[in-house]
Amino acid sequence: MIGLSKQILKKEWDTLRLYFDDCGDIGEFKFDDLMDSSWVRGEEEALVGRTLRMYESFPKYGYASREAFSVVTILASYAAEKVGHSKDSAHSFGLGFGFVRTGLISSSELEPKQLIFYKLFFPLGAVANNYLDFEPSLVKPKIKALSERFKHWDDCPETFLDDCKAYKDIEHSWKDWDEISK
Repeated sequence: MIGLSKQILKKEWDTLRLYFDDCGDIGEFKFDDLMDSSWVRGEEEALVGRTLRMYESFPKYGYASREAFSVVTILASYAAEKVGHSKDSAHSFGLGFGFVRTGLISSSELEPKQLIFYKLFFPLGAVANNYLDFEPSLVKPKIKALSERFKHWDDCPETFLDDCKAYKDIEHSWKDWDEISK
């Protein structure tokens, strides 16, 4: 079981490594380092289980499962931290990436940065931006721009407030999301 989980996590990490390429090198996948990271520590068995359930449900749901959201969010948060994001910024980045990759949100951790991530990743809405197409040539520049924006928020927190004002009418994001999830 752990062997299969390692293979799946490595495959997902290698994909993220390609997406993050323009932001810096997140390094080779090291299972033990991931398990010892603050993103997983104490939840190792849970991550292995989620990874296996993600794999089992993939033929039916693709990335649109809670397990995939959890796995993708953890890996993207870990990757964002490796390219220099603060812990909080990396977590928000991971939640945002999990949202755009799976179409799911964490209702217990919903925050404006997730919605801003979505709007910046899909400026015309997910359907208009071919939601299912996660080709690296399309994703890499978006990840780079979002990474720079999140780092800028870390360096100048007042700019996050300015961006929130620009996206003040966040209900439009939810309306866009409701339309594509029907």
